Amino acid sequence: MENENQYIGPNQEEFWVKLGNCTEIIEMASTPARLYILIAQIQLALRHPGNTGASAEIAREIVLNMTEAICHYVPEARESIEMGWNPAYDATRDYFDAEFRLGAIMQNIAEDFDE
Repeated sequence: MENENQYIGPNQEEFWVKLGNCTEIIEMASTPARLYILIAQIQLALRHPGNTGASAEIAREIVLNMTEAICHYVPEARESIEMGWNPAYDATRDYFDAEFRLGAIMQNIAEDFDE
């Protein structure tokens, strides 16, 4: 019998059922700066008009939780994170490099991760 769902190949159904039923909590560690970067990437993905549905809502909830975690240590981050939902605040990489020395900041974040 041919699989009716084109996204679930042979032997994949068991995986999806197991993943969907797993309730174990997975903890991760990150610095506020690295979490901020992850939030920005998720916000960009969630702003895509075709990114809707239950998984998008779950991602939004995760972003809210990450925002609270960052703002516990850096309360000033909240306004900047909120701006990430609005394309009017998008800026080019050249602008950030020139205005905020983003390149140096990103290098420091990357070096912290490598240690």
